[in-house]
Amino acid sequence: MVESGQESDHKTKNLRVENDDLTISKLKSKLLEEERRIRGGNEEKIQTETKAYAAKSSEFFKRKPQRGSDEKKPNRESKSHENLRCYRCLEFGYISRHCKGNNKQKEADGQTKISAKIVIYLNLKISKKEEKETIIEVAVGERLLSTGFGNIDFTLSTYEITLLNVLNVPNLKCSSISVNKMMERGLKVIFSKDSAEVRLNKETI
Repeated sequence: MVESGQESDHKTKNLRVENDDLTISKLKSKLLEEERRIRGGNEEKIQTETKAYAAKSSEFFKRKPQRGSDEKKPNRESKSHENLRCYRCLEFGYISRHCKGNNKQKEADGQTKISAKIVIYLNLKISKKEEKETIIEVAVGERLLSTGFGNIDFTLSTYEITLLNVLNVPNLKCSSISVNKMMERGLKVIFSKDSAEVRLNKETI
């Protein structure tokens, strides 16, 4: 008699072959049958454990938020602006690009540039004038009434200068001279922060 034992699930399985029935072919057949039974039980157990593990893994990934999902994505729009500060006006809550004073500053800069390109202010008095009303346009689109025109002779540095067809504008706060007209006559005008310089043939007049 040959006896073989395999422990599975806390139970002992025995293979018995009687002496009178003992042949090589039958013994081999019994051993193969027992081996298939053992392997079949193990495979069934492995498949069961694999299914259970897969089920647990599925539940785990369902509960775990995926990377890039809305649950973990920070809300940038909700970021507080209390710590932002404008370096122009020193106010808190916004940056200089959104400063409320930007438009006013641009408007003021525009007026300054327009005025600087059009006129140089001089202390002059008009003589030899003729009466003739004319509407003239000055900086920033403003219109003023001219009541007449005439010529002015004056000395500037070592030069005797005559201004032709000078308009008399009573509502103009100061006398002015056209930069464009001077440049047409060959003069060069150089502006600095607080003054302007007129040059003729590289000499300041």
